[in-house]
Amino acid sequence: MLNTVYQINSSQPGDNGTRYDTLGDSGPTALNQSEMATGLQQAVFDISAETVFDCPAQWLAEAFSNGSRQAWKYQYSVTPAYHGADLSAYFAVDATVPNAGFRHAFQKILGNFIINNTPVISMTEAMAGYTNSTVPIGADGNIDWPEFTQLQPWQMDLNTTGGTISKVTVTPELEYYERMGPGIVNDLRLVNTPAWEGGRGQRCAFWKDVSLRVPQ
Repeated sequence: MLNTVYQINSSQPGDNGTRYDTLGDSGPTALNQSEMATGLQQAVFDISAETVFDCPAQWLAEAFSNGSRQAWKYQYSVTPAYHGADLSAYFAVDATVPNAGFRHAFQKILGNFIINNTPVISMTEAMAGYTNSTVPIGADGNIDWPEFTQLQPWQMDLNTTGGTISKVTVTPELEYYERMGPGIVNDLRLVNTPAWEGGRGQRCAFWKDVSLRVPQ
């Protein structure tokens, strides 16, 4: 069943394909493609990511969207979006990646949630001073970011675009890309959580079904 859910038969055995980020809602998916790996190696990465991080995050959002509770969900996609890469956006002392405009918007989102119980910030803050930034337009000068519900399972994809892509080589088997230099702008958009990366919601349902045998 695992092979079917993760489409193992369609993944190349070798990790020798061109590595690049997926779009999340169209084109190749994280099932076998990322900037970290391709083929079966990426399938292994995706299984690990979804069982440990992505699906539990979805379940938490679902749990906190019942009754009087509220939940908002986001996807951190700024390259390189490996686990822990977002720490430089939270704790930005001397950070150069992500860029200052994204860090400003991201910290405003977190700060507003902590203080005012909502991550919704103004268009001005979300665009970080760049008129060519992409953000979902809401009411009263704020971005559009609805609460997460199981009937309307929206999440905010937090990303950037522009600038210059620079490869970072850690080892011959571990390389990733960073956006550097001028011209980087925020790219924030609402996306469907269950449909993300080729149907992550269905894969999370699979892990929930087998959770008694595969503790998470």
